[in-house]
Amino acid sequence: MVRRICLLFLLALTALPSWADTSPVEIPLDHLTLRWSLDRGLVVTCDGRSMLEGTLSPVVAYPPGWAWSQSAWGADRMSASLETRGETRVLTITCTDPKIAWTETVTAGPGDRFTIAYAFTQNAWDQAMNYETCICRPATGWFVGAKWRASGPGGNAEGQIPLTFGGVSNPFGGMTRMEFENLFGKLTIAAEQGLTLFDYAHRQSLWLGRDDAFPRGVERTLSAEFAFEPSPLDVGGVRISELNAPDRAIGEKLKVSMRLARLEGGPETLSARLVLDGVQPEVIDEQAVSLADGPVKANLTVALPGPGRYASHLELVAAGQAIYVSPPLPVEVPRLLTITPGRLPYLTGEQGAILVRVAEEAGDGLRIEVRGPEGALAEAPVVAGRPTSVPLALDALSLGRNAITAVLWRGDEKLGSASCDMLIADPQPNAVIIDNATHTLIVRGLPFCPQSCYTDYGIASSVASHEAPLGFNTVAPYLPGGIAERRNERDNLRQMMDRCAEVGVMVQLDIRGASRAPQDDEKWQWLEEEIAAFKDHPALLAYYLADEPELGWATPEECEAAYRRIKELDPCHPVTMVFCQSQAAARYVKGMDIIMTDPYPIPHAPVTNVVDFCRQIRSDTQDALPLWIVPQAFGGGEWWRREPSRQEERVMTYLALIHGCKGVQPFIRRPPVSNPNNPDLWSEVRRLMLELSQLVPALASPEEAPKVTCGTPQVHVAAFRERGAVTLLCANVENKPLVLDLALEGVGDGEAEVLFENRRVPISDGKWNDMIDGFGTRAYRIQVDPPPADLAALDPGNLILNPSFEEAHNVGTPDGSYISSNDPAASWFVDPRTAVHGRQSLRLCTPAEDRGISVAPFPLTLAKDQKYRLSVWARGDRDGQRFRLALDTVQGAQAEHELTTRWREYSVEFIADPGGRKSPALRLLSPGQAWFDALQVVAVE
Repeated sequence: MVRRICLLFLLALTALPSWADTSPVEIPLDHLTLRWSLDRGLVVTCDGRSMLEGTLSPVVAYPPGWAWSQSAWGADRMSASLETRGETRVLTITCTDPKIAWTETVTAGPGDRFTIAYAFTQNAWDQAMNYETCICRPATGWFVGAKWRASGPGGNAEGQIPLTFGGVSNPFGGMTRMEFENLFGKLTIAAEQGLTLFDYAHRQSLWLGRDDAFPRGVERTLSAEFAFEPSPLDVGGVRISELNAPDRAIGEKLKVSMRLARLEGGPETLSARLVLDGVQPEVIDEQAVSLADGPVKANLTVALPGPGRYASHLELVAAGQAIYVSPPLPVEVPRLLTITPGRLPYLTGEQGAILVRVAEEAGDGLRIEVRGPEGALAEAPVVAGRPTSVPLALDALSLGRNAITAVLWRGDEKLGSASCDMLIADPQPNAVIIDNATHTLIVRGLPFCPQSCYTDYGIASSVASHEAPLGFNTVAPYLPGGIAERRNERDNLRQMMDRCAEVGVMVQLDIRGASRAPQDDEKWQWLEEEIAAFKDHPALLAYYLADEPELGWATPEECEAAYRRIKELDPCHPVTMVFCQSQAAARYVKGMDIIMTDPYPIPHAPVTNVVDFCRQIRSDTQDALPLWIVPQAFGGGEWWRREPSRQEERVMTYLALIHGCKGVQPFIRRPPVSNPNNPDLWSEVRRLMLELSQLVPALASPEEAPKVTCGTPQVHVAAFRERGAVTLLCANVENKPLVLDLALEGVGDGEAEVLFENRRVPISDGKWNDMIDGFGTRAYRIQVDPPPADLAALDPGNLILNPSFEEAHNVGTPDGSYISSNDPAASWFVDPRTAVHGRQSLRLCTPAEDRGISVAPFPLTLAKDQKYRLSVWARGDRDGQRFRLALDTVQGAQAEHELTTRWREYSVEFIADPGGRKSPALRLLSPGQAWFDALQVVAVE
């Protein structure tokens, strides 16, 4: 089985598949239930316990030597249909993968019988490929301990599935008939071709399937019939039947029942015991049973420690001797309740809240109790499947880390509990706050989504200076790892961060060394020095603690130890880590505040690999932490034969935003050349950063968006609602143009603005059609309610063209102005995060005193000797900044104004002399950033 566990190119191809608008299918039989869904494939349960687990890639191709694998799966290529044929129901699943096309036909009934049949063809490789087809994955919780008999062309074999798998593999191979008998009943499998049962010791799971040659263009088939019959287990003079032992326990209690009957010569009394394994102190429920008068039903219940996976076993004891001990009975306690602080950290003086998420399976009639270190804090009703914000008074908590616990109740029944830390800190001007309600950041009072990139340390200053006016707001330089070297570099690092602050770029500060062994006194001393040196720096965004630690660089315990020290030294900046294996992130959640993930699929896997990563991480972590994407923007070496195309870069980025990412940080080498090598690719990355800057208010909105549906399954969609408007993002995962078929719930007739394209499409009864390019994206905005009232009004007589900077036919740049600058790193952008009129304002960034951009709106004509009022609304990122607004006789001291951090109007009146064609001049003089809106020149009577 080495070939099955090697070389998937560092790609997590076992991650969850991408999603589409394909509904799950359920087929109930007598004791069995068949369920098919895109996220799990075909799953079969037997009386509530998993019997056959789903396989996400049932057909996999391998070249000679098994050096790599090609799986065929993906929501954009899947379809399913269900029909009734007499006493049977037929489920047909089709995968139209261009390289490996396959069809799975499941025929269910009558009774507890069903057939799985595959037909598949490879259309991509002329060389002699191999294939691996998984007919099913037997669930260990059902099969462990089962006795088996198998027969086929190769002969007969029998045995017992071991309780532990170490050192055991391939119990049988090439068998066409298999029988498994255990505590639950008997399963018989009859296959058209010989199947092999593999035991993956390292995965603790089973695999039943077949390998064979896979020539191009030749259809292969494989099928097997499954038949289940309940049968009692006779042991030690006792018959066990009607066992009910579910493998999921809702409410943190395991309830098991069975019917016991005495056989001839068997004991008249016994003790039935349910034992929870591996838990101290020992957890046992015991029931005395008398069998003298006939069969008796035994009901046993044990309390479970909380969410997680456990194993139990049954014991029958008579006269002090165990007459039966069952194999392990795995049980999962799902996490029904997750709580997170509304913000991390909260600053003293703020109103607090706890965000509560309850799983759908918790049911109805729920309430939550929240307690802090000193006692009860709040109680509130909650609804399963809907996030709830529970207000908390922070004056009951102390500075620093406060342990918060919550209990979920249905009436008097405790269903689950959860805990989190609520961090309280004193206000700090450069604090970076995580808004957990939206998973975005708050930087100096405004929502913030990183528009970032990795870079080498030596060129970080030049990258920041070069890219700041082109759409980036963050850089992540790789820094030296050794303690001595880092100490020697501290002054240079400070200069780099100073330059980033000047050009309005934040920094992810690389402190990966803190997560790696040895974590000794010298390491902690360096960490304390480093944080003390930079925690108040205006460019600091976050601490970058670990880069793919799951590859062996750092353990979860090492990361958590470093994280706790960081938060003690600086509670006001988040900690990030990046993962290349999506399933690893959940193990490290106690060591970070923000998860980053770096799927690099090109050219080995489809672009939907990005979706797989996002879905698995969010599912595994209960969506408790913000998620950022690290799109692949490199190639041509190592495992990756080429860079992504600009279209692939675009669709991967939008897929990540659609599936929950709130930050984008492409992995590159040395921008703008040497990975990515292609200027077209890097230009696309810049364009994407500009688009992201305009989407921040939507991504950072806590409002509930209306339901959106897309009749084009190859297109992924997500909706966001803010300021009375719905923003809809679309991404086409197929590399060919398609017709979009969209519908938005609760919307009538109107039109949708196509963002970044300067066009509109009509909407009829909430529905509209449009075209989308291959690997293309679309962004729509539909105003469904009136926008909030403007703080400022525009005079109808205003002479300024585009006075509130609403018109921007090129992304991020306002129309109607000339600009000049004496620093190429100075920047000007429209900013939709803050405004006093319309949706956006103009943001200027000046790197050094009087080295910013001069904005000159197109000239206007002044009448000689006419009195005018020149005005603008403005705010700065700190008090005391100065700006100049000049026109005609408004010059010198009269043209200069001092800013505060709050919006206010600045105005001056003047008499035109000599009149004629003139242009206003707006310039931020002081270093830093400032925002301007509602620029007006109005004649005064």
